[in-house]
Amino acid sequence: MILLVTPHEEVRNSTQRFEEGIGDRLEVAESLRLAATKLRSSEYNLVVIDQLLVDAEPYEADTVLQHAGGAIPLQVNFAISDAGRVIREVKAAVARRHCSPACCAACPIVSATPCRSSIRVSTLPTGIR
Repeated sequence: MILLVTPHEEVRNSTQRFEEGIGDRLEVAESLRLAATKLRSSEYNLVVIDQLLVDAEPYEADTVLQHAGGAIPLQVNFAISDAGRVIREVKAAVARRHCSPACCAACPIVSATPCRSSIRVSTLPTGIR
């Protein structure tokens, strides 16, 4: 499960699109204080925090990160990022955390696109090698 922390109402109203794009359940918190409360009561794989909140309330953001436990922290600037970019950043963050193809195969977020450890160089396009 992923915790999305943002005060932007239009982002909070797009949770279904994020869930479909990422492939995991999403919970939303509109403030850092609410996010800290949710992190104390549930476990999350990833915590996506709006950069606006981190800049405005750095001490609250630090508290949220202390309560994140094993969740991957990811800061996103929703003012300049569309849903597609956020989805790609979430998938990339999860892929960086995974270390083996077996781990990726079990993960609902990256099972469709395995992490770099399972990609053979010979299958990559010429410009990426």
